[in-house]
Amino acid sequence: MHAPKIWESKFSTRENKQTTEVNIEIFALPLDDQPSRLNCGRNQLCTHYKNLTMYYLDLEMVQEISERLILHWNYRGYSSFPDELFVCGNHVCELYLKYNNITRLPDWIDTMTNLTNIYLQANYLTELPEAIQFLTSLKTLDVSQNYLSEIPSSIGKLGKLKSIILTHNKLTCLPDSLGNLSHLTSLLLSGNRLTRLPDSLHRCLHLENIHLDMNNFTSLPSFLTRLPRLHRLSVCSNQLTHLPHLPFASIERFLCDNNPNLTYLPYPLACQMNRPPAMPLATRNVLHISCHGCFQPSISSTNRKIPANVLVKDSSDETSVALRFLPDIDLGSATAATPPSLVELTLRSISSRIFNEPLDTSFDRKNNVHRFELKYHLIYDRQIEEFCLPSTLIQLLRDGPVAICFACRTFIFRGPAYPVFLSKIIIENERANVQNLQSVVSSLLFCSASCFRTTITAAASSNAEPAAAVAAAGLQDRLDWECITHLTTSTN
Repeated sequence: MHAPKIWESKFSTRENKQTTEVNIEIFALPLDDQPSRLNCGRNQLCTHYKNLTMYYLDLEMVQEISERLILHWNYRGYSSFPDELFVCGNHVCELYLKYNNITRLPDWIDTMTNLTNIYLQANYLTELPEAIQFLTSLKTLDVSQNYLSEIPSSIGKLGKLKSIILTHNKLTCLPDSLGNLSHLTSLLLSGNRLTRLPDSLHRCLHLENIHLDMNNFTSLPSFLTRLPRLHRLSVCSNQLTHLPHLPFASIERFLCDNNPNLTYLPYPLACQMNRPPAMPLATRNVLHISCHGCFQPSISSTNRKIPANVLVKDSSDETSVALRFLPDIDLGSATAATPPSLVELTLRSISSRIFNEPLDTSFDRKNNVHRFELKYHLIYDRQIEEFCLPSTLIQLLRDGPVAICFACRTFIFRGPAYPVFLSKIIIENERANVQNLQSVVSSLLFCSASCFRTTITAAASSNAEPAAAVAAAGLQDRLDWECITHLTTSTN
């Protein structure tokens, strides 16, 4: 009497760029002769994978695999993927192997083409194989809390990937191929050694969540402000010296706690970060944001790891504050106006041809702040290639503007730019258990000396009515704000 068949599987294997069909059949032995483990060494299957020349199959595990699409194998002490998964697990859709002792992915990982979610948190992985590109159904990849120092470029071939969790590894850079993941919605990179993001990420228009906490970023790329679906951006505990001077196209939560080198808050971003107060009796005319350990300009610039490049003088009490202000942009002087370069004029002209009123501002009288809406994100990257320009200009356009003029709404790429600083902006750290008010310096930028002088002249001529000075800077009420009319001077 023949033993009954309990499992049959057919799949393809790859070796030396050749594809081989493999058919596997497992039969149940009579009850009296059935062992608890089955030796399947020295079979034709073993010629394709040398590391499987001698192994045993656990029949109970085979039965478990055959009956399930989702396997929960967390906390099992595995040092490698079970061989049974290779023999009869190519139908599995979700695989949980968290908190094991796995050091590498198996050579046959490319056979699991039905896998949609794989969770390998808290193992001992040091690398991911190039063969990961064959997991074409993969939507979620979790390799957090491992020892990865790099990610293979082949990850860019996983066209269905939506979520990448790479937190708490040893990554110093990311492959440019990440920009090919058009369906990517969540990119979690906290707890690594990253200093920059690949420019190609501007093509990931479905990104909603980006976590960059506990890395080594000193600045954020401007393309983050253009992502049309970005809802949450967290950059806590980095080395940021400045924040984008552009409003985000779409954001609900922006967290930047514990960045001690941040000394000022761009006004457009300050308005977007404002949230309804958690305390019903919170002080009116206060911005409620999350920024613990930031915006401490009273710290002497000589004590900072990154030196200041601007000295802001307050006309009211003759005090001065040293700031690290947009190091990649030229700052102009109203007394000795610097004309924009030909490159800057070209970039501004092209951007004005692409957009019509890219920045929409309205004043929220209830919360006494502006509401910024950026309209250029949907068409900006698409239309850049339509212009017949040198590659250097195309790259500058793709990098995007650094700021926008608050007066005439012209984009600013490399400058010159003319800043106006606002003092006595009061914020309340929303995570504090008690009311914790803090005064910070905020800034507005103008594209030309003309826009700059118009604002300053209006402010200087309003001694009889102080509120007019603030309104000239774009604010509707005086409240707790005061416009600093003294010019900034470089400390270099």
